[in-house]
Amino acid sequence: TANRPYERRLDVVRFFDRATVTDAQRRTILDRYGTDWLLVDRTRQYPESFVAGLGLAYEDGRYALYRISAL
Repeated sequence: TANRPYERRLDVVRFFDRATVTDAQRRTILDRYGTDWLLVDRTRQYPESFVAGLGLAYEDGRYALYRISAL
């Protein structure tokens, strides 16, 4: 419970929810955890417009890794 796994899981679900979560809310989630990197599985739904503004560090046929700089 010290790492709040259930809360973190809910934040991940919220972050990738393209229908109801705003980019500002996504920034808040990333800031809450001090996130430096974001790994996206491009075969699943992800907030494409949000990650378009991030620095792409790596990509292959399935994954994309983004560097989170000061948002």
